[in-house]
Amino acid sequence: MAPLHIGLLQQLGRRVDVHVYVLNPCREYWFEVVAPRQLSHLAARGRDQGHEVGNRLLAAWGRQTQSHIDTLVDRAGEAALDDSHRTLIPPRRPATGMRAAQALRRLDEVLDDLQRQLASRA
Repeated sequence: MAPLHIGLLQQLGRRVDVHVYVLNPCREYWFEVVAPRQLSHLAARGRDQGHEVGNRLLAAWGRQTQSHIDTLVDRAGEAALDDSHRTLIPPRRPATGMRAAQALRRLDEVLDDLQRQLASRA
């Protein structure tokens, strides 16, 4: 969300209640999740405290969403933040979730293979 739009929501919030619903890709706290390579980089600088290795795709591709959520929380000021409206809707076909998980695992394996190939060329 652009800073201009966040400013507009803040101005509007001074007059009426504003409810912003934000999709979060993970039900657990994931802002300290980093890729293994990044964790070793942080450890070398002594800044690995509180970080943990997690899903590489979430760590890498989730940065924009992470920044978005972080900005909204920071700019909310004294406004009430309520994350209790979590509604988990099960997929209509459970097999869909399994296929997605398998595809993510396969993509993770492909990324590992590519990384090893690039490392062997260096």
